[in-house]
Amino acid sequence: MNSMNKRVIDPKSIDVQKFLSSWFGPNGGDAVEISDSALATLPAGLREWFYQFARWEIPLKGAKVLLVPSDMTEEDGKYIFMGDHGGWAWAFNPDVPLTVFEAKDDEPWRPLRAGWEDIFFHHVFTEAIEAAPLVTWCADISEGDLGEVLGRFDEISFTDSMWPSPGWRWYTAGGLIADAGPKKASEGRFAVTIGAKSRELIEQLDLPNGTEWRVRENC
Repeated sequence: MNSMNKRVIDPKSIDVQKFLSSWFGPNGGDAVEISDSALATLPAGLREWFYQFARWEIPLKGAKVLLVPSDMTEEDGKYIFMGDHGGWAWAFNPDVPLTVFEAKDDEPWRPLRAGWEDIFFHHVFTEAIEAAPLVTWCADISEGDLGEVLGRFDEISFTDSMWPSPGWRWYTAGGLIADAGPKKASEGRFAVTIGAKSRELIEQLDLPNGTEWRVRENC
């Protein structure tokens, strides 16, 4: 899937705190239900994740699962701190605390170029889509129809991680955020999920005839 001639936004240009306030607010406080001694064992970047999750009351379990220190497991000298339901995992090595590693199933660990802050934003962006007040998705759509649906969106260049599969992209528009990517074993077909702040915003989208859309409201 190409960028469909969209404006591509550098995620570093987005105010993450404003994004969190917009999609997870209001600020819930700074209480972290993990002991200081447990947090002290983590890289500083990951400690900040837990502070931000507590501040904005972001669920630890969503599209991915962020593990508390007592649930982290060691593998090849690395400690797995996050995973999903599709075989992906993310880990850190205490000897190189500024680096985050990711792998799928039995693949070798791959160091990411992005730092903890950038990976945090990528993670909460995907969680915000699933946790939005209204979510609509289509599991089978052509590239042409997908281009029509995302016509008003700008792309955000989260390019380092391979999750959930090569070719996946993320998008934003006023009051709307989305991700989309190619379907496995279905050449030329895609899946897309859109999170919206209101039903009215969904109704304003140009959803093509002949495509099946599901809708979920998150209370």
